[in-house]
Amino acid sequence: MAPFRLQLLGPPAVVGHGGDAAALPFERRSQLVALLALKRSWVGRHELAAMLWPEQPSRLAHANLRKTLFRLPSVPWGAAVEVQETALRLAADTDVADFEAALAAGRGAEALALRRGELLAGFDDDANE
Repeated sequence: MAPFRLQLLGPPAVVGHGGDAAALPFERRSQLVALLALKRSWVGRHELAAMLWPEQPSRLAHANLRKTLFRLPSVPWGAAVEVQETALRLAADTDVADFEAALAAGRGAEALALRRGELLAGFDDDANE
């Protein structure tokens, strides 16, 4: 697992080993990391480009994904993204996975305690870069 934990219920945040939480910056790198964390497996570049830039032609969306990947190492959590020629993945602990596990195990009170708000609250701005 990654050396951090993602909180994706409510305003997205990254939590380090010491427990310090920092809001994920409101930008495409953070959206990419959140999307990969939610998928919990390899995700094709085509799918990522289409999800992050749905209004743009495929060629331009793929160019934007390449730019985002080039800029990814400049954030501490960016190094945890694994990149293959056609797909990417991120193995990170998330409150969403813990929430789903608690629900599956019938621990409703624990699941409710994990829910800090709507999934990815604040990450739905179309003008986001």
